[in-house]
Formats: sequence, C-alpha cells, structure tokens
Amino acid sequence: MHENQSRKISLIEKIRRIGDLYEWKNALDEIRKDHLLQYLFLEVTRKCNLNCIHCGSSCNWKTPYEELTLLQIEKIFKEIAEDFPVSEFPLSVTGGEPLVREDIYDIIELLSGLGYYVQIVTNGTLLNKENIEKLKKADLKAISISLDGNENSHDYLRNKKGTYRQVKEGIIDAFSSHYFNIIEILTCVHNDNIDDLYEIYEFITESGLDYWRILPVDPIGRARDGRFSLQKRNLLKVLEFIKSIREKHPDCNYEFAEAGFLGLAYEGIVRPRLFACLAGISIGSILCDGSAAACPNLDKRFIQGNVLERRFKDIWENEYKNMRDRKYLCNGICKKCNWWDFCNGGSLHLYNFDKNEPEYCHYRVLDIQ
Repeated sequence: MHENQSRKISLIEKIRRIGDLYEWKNALDEIRKDHLLQYLFLEVTRKCNLNCIHCGSSCNWKTPYEELTLLQIEKIFKEIAEDFPVSEFPLSVTGGEPLVREDIYDIIELLSGLGYYVQIVTNGTLLNKENIEKLKKADLKAISISLDGNENSHDYLRNKKGTYRQVKEGIIDAFSSHYFNIIEILTCVHNDNIDDLYEIYEFITESGLDYWRILPVDPIGRARDGRFSLQKRNLLKVLEFIKSIREKHPDCNYEFAEAGFLGLAYEGIVRPRLFACLAGISIGSILCDGSAAACPNLDKRFIQGNVLERRFKDIWENEYKNMRDRKYLCNGICKKCNWWDFCNGGSLHLYNFDKNEPEYCHYRVLDIQ
C-alpha cells in the first residue's frame, strides 16, 4: 500500500469533489424531507446455525425473541403493500440466518406473491441444490452470500471448520441455477484477512459474478471490543484495492460498503455514490418481534414502535425523528469536524451513546484529508 499516493489530489480535483459533495448534500436534504421508503428489511429470526466471533447481532441457536408467525407476517406485509409501492424497492430478508426458519420458503413465496422484490442475506452454509430449488420456486429474486477470506480466515470468523467449502459450493450452485437476478458476495474484512481479498477476487472474476460488497468488521456485537476494527494502514490498503478493481471492472458492482464518510480521497471512488446513512430516512425494517426500526443492527433506542400494535405507515410517517434530524449527535469528535454537514456522524449503528460520539470514524482513522 502506497499511503502517499492517496494524499496526492490536485486542487482542481479537490474542487470538483467538494462540488459533488455539496450537490449530494442538497439531494440528501430533499430525501430527508420527503423520507420516502425505498428499502425495507425483514428480520425473520435472530437464530443462527453458526456462532460467528464477529457477529454484529450476537446470534446463535438461542433467541430471547418471540418471532413473528407466518400469519402475522402476512397481515403486516399486506398492509405495507397497500400503503407503499413495494414493487419499486427491495425487501431484504435477513436474520440471524433466515434459512433456519422451517417456513422461510413459505414466507418468501408469500412476500413475492404480494408484489415485493424479495432478496435474502445468508451465511451460505445451508445453501444446496435442494434449497436453491425451493428458493427459486418461492420466486426469490436476489441473494447475498458471505465469503470472508480463504479457508482458514473464513472458518476462523465463522467459528466452525468446513464452512468455507460449504459456502463456495453454495455460491457455485446458486450461480449455476441461472435463476437469480443478482448473486452478491459479501466479505467482512479486518486486519488479518486483507490479503485474502485477492483470492476472493480471483474466485469472483473466474465465476463470472458481478456483485461484491466489502464490509469492514464494525465494533458492535461480538466485535464490540474493536479487535477487528481496521487500523489506518489496513483501511487504506482495502480502499486502494477496491479502487484498483473498480478501475479494472467499471461495469461490475464491486464496492466498499456504506460504512462511513471517507473524505475527498475516496468518496465517489470506492463505491458508485457518496456516503449517506439513510437508516430511518429511506430505509426501514421490521425486526423479528415486530419492532419497527431501520437498519437491523441499530441500537435498541432507535426502535420506533411495533407493527403488531400500529400500522407501519403510521409509524413511518410520524416517528423516526431521531434519525431524520441528527443534530443532537454532533458531539465529541463530530463537533470539531468540518465535514459534519456531509457525514452527520457517520453510520448510526456505529454511534456510541456512552461516549456520545461515533465508536469508529473512518475519516478520522484515514486522517488524510
């Protein structure tokens, strides 16, 4: 990684990028004002067949939550389909591990029949030809599958040997089905698996996959102690890697996750848009117990109500104020930062209410612009 290269931005380029940021900020102001629902999560369970050491939701086979039944899901999502243009935005089914629910195929078929564009996020270990056929029959449109390094790195994070091979077989089977509109690979990157990105890159390009999202392991859940959080030189190395593969494959959807504001050096370079945390602004979620939230990984104080008690449209239109106006988060390191108007404190799931500032700030870690 050549750190000095990332600092060399011409004055003209800086001016252009600042102009892009202001244009994006104005667009975001309108998005916040209108707060039209454009993406929806359904967390069907907090149970998981794995016990990953980096899990942001701390999932395993046990769950303290009483999960929504199929009938409850049907009622809730019929109402949402009556109130919103659901065919125009994705509905992402997530967990836990969604495929551990015995009725998951019924859930997906139900949602597809209501007109939703349904996609699923899975750890991939339960994907096999039989289950893929069931997903096809249920009319699943897209699938995101986790692949987190080479065999040693992946199995280490997943806390179980053999998961790497299961996942790769599942990816190949899903791709070979020639059915899903999108098969996206998700890679959680940390300080010790960065060099594995090249191996995953070779696998993805050889397989003909066009979607790859690289996510830093955030200091939440089981990784709350920050042991996986990217150090400066490693964050730079990851961003330079993504920059290089995006230049090689401009038509492919390879990108850094919507994790945080990156400053002028990388905004608009490592992903096809500028940073915005749209949780509660255009992104909503229904948690497994019926709680209405935004990103499923947010702190529980961001829960806005429960769809078992109120219609989601009512909650969406009348709550979420603490996500749409975030001035109250301008504290600590944010208060001293010149980029607050563009960042608004970064991703909400990284905000530490005990410290009253973000737990991890990508821009501050980079310290280059």
